[in-house]
Amino acid sequence: IQCAYHIVAAHEGSAVKWDLDNIVGACHGCNRYEHFYRAKCAEKHKEMFGARYDALVEKAKQIVQYKRADYEAMYTDFKAKLERGIK
Repeated sequence: IQCAYHIVAAHEGSAVKWDLDNIVGACHGCNRYEHFYRAKCAEKHKEMFGARYDALVEKAKQIVQYKRADYEAMYTDFKAKLERGIK
């Protein structure tokens, strides 16, 4: 794993941009392909991730407006997960 990409693109909804369930590890080639061929990959994602994909697509439709406190809480949470290993 060299990098990661979003199963549902972050620009499709702020609600999934910071969701760790929306992240998949990949090599650089797959990440680049995914970036340029999002529509082509959507059906494959649905096949690969099933209910997880469907839930993320629905979540992406939610309108969220993060405040500074939300970002600070996410930062603290992500930092703690990295320090102990994400579980």
